[in-house]
Amino acid sequence: MRIAISLIRALHLGILLFVVFGWIFEDAYILWFHIALLPLILLQWKLNKGRCVLTDLEYFLVGENKSTSEGDEAPGFVRRIVMSVCNVNPTEEQLEHVLTAIMTICWLLSLYKLYG
Repeated sequence: MRIAISLIRALHLGILLFVVFGWIFEDAYILWFHIALLPLILLQWKLNKGRCVLTDLEYFLVGENKSTSEGDEAPGFVRRIVMSVCNVNPTEEQLEHVLTAIMTICWLLSLYKLYG
C-alpha cells in the first residue's frame, strides 16, 4: 500500500511540475499536451468540488477521511506543499485564485511559444 501512496504522490508532484514548467519545452507535441491538460485540470477541480482526484485517491489509500475532526476539508496536495514550504495557511478561495492565475499564465506561455 505504501508503494501505491508513494506512486500517487510522485505522479501528483510530476503533474504539478509539468503544469508550472511545461511551457519551457520546445517540442510542439509537449506544448500541445500542456495546453490541453491545464483546462482539463481546472474542469476536473470544478466537477469534483475543488478537489483533485489524486488527492482523494491518496486520502482513500491512506485510510483517512477527507474531512478534519472540525468538519473542514483536509488540506490537498498543493496546500500541504504551500503550508510546509511557505509557512502560510491560505484559504481554499485564496489558493484557488492563485493556482488558477498561475495555470493561466503557464497556459498562455505555451500558446505564445507555439504561435508567438
